[in-house]
Amino acid sequence: MKVGATTLEEQAWCRWFGREVYQGIGAVVEWGPWLGSLTESYCEGFEKNEALAGKNQFVHIYDLFKWVSIFESWAGNSVHAGRFREGDDFYQYFCGLHRAREQILNIHQADLSRENWSGQPIEWIVNDAVKSLAIGTNVFQKWVPCMIPGKSWIAHQDYLWSNNSFLQVYMYLMRDCFVYEYTIPNSCMVVFKNVKESDPRVLVGNGVANQTLSLELIEDTFEWSERILTGVNPKLLALCHSATLRDFGFLNEARQIVVDHKLTGRTQDPMIDYQLNILRSWGYSDILAPGGQPETYPWKKSRRFFPYFFKGP
Repeated sequence: MKVGATTLEEQAWCRWFGREVYQGIGAVVEWGPWLGSLTESYCEGFEKNEALAGKNQFVHIYDLFKWVSIFESWAGNSVHAGRFREGDDFYQYFCGLHRAREQILNIHQADLSRENWSGQPIEWIVNDAVKSLAIGTNVFQKWVPCMIPGKSWIAHQDYLWSNNSFLQVYMYLMRDCFVYEYTIPNSCMVVFKNVKESDPRVLVGNGVANQTLSLELIEDTFEWSERILTGVNPKLLALCHSATLRDFGFLNEARQIVVDHKLTGRTQDPMIDYQLNILRSWGYSDILAPGGQPETYPWKKSRRFFPYFFKGP
């Protein structure tokens, strides 16, 4: 079993996409692989894709490769545990893990808030690194316009992870260029297909390029999301909406959504309840308890509690 903060369903989808869908007409780009659970999965698919026979160096992987404390909990009791401390560089370690596929992998240690792209066509992007507006604005302005209309796909691994769901703003702003395709079951991953050449100018003039989101833009984004993500639990979209409002300074509006959707206690949806538990441990009790007061929450953060988030031995 692969070690990573990805689900078996996400891994299976990447394996399938690499085998059945990827055509090799453009590059594969992965942002933020950690130890490479999705990297390994799509490479397994490529190995069974006859269209890729003899094709080299078509996958480009980008990450800071700096260890942070949460990685240790993800590593669990695996062989990766205890090797690194906060801030350690694990670039060479990652390269070693995937040395058997170095013929097709280009592994780049880079800051995606400033990194440029070569300009070559991109057929598939796997994103698990856009954790800030600085990174999002850079890659959506410099990389996404290189996607091939009608041929390219982008898979956002944390699209429905509530405090990373500002990602939905970028897809809303580029809604004329992408169509929603699929939400991977048992995960937060959502897939879009590029249907029209994207114009990076849509990110200018609405605050995104200046590291801010307006209340109007957030509201418009999640109204759009509710229309297109028809198979997603409305309570999960509400949690994403609320967390985004909170993170960009709209605390009262965020609290109101929590109250309206009854998100202050257990919801009986394991995905939502797990996220609520984690958000409280990360300081979001200012919106997740009435009046901003912390509430008692009996469950402990653990791999056992939410088995389809942490997949390791």
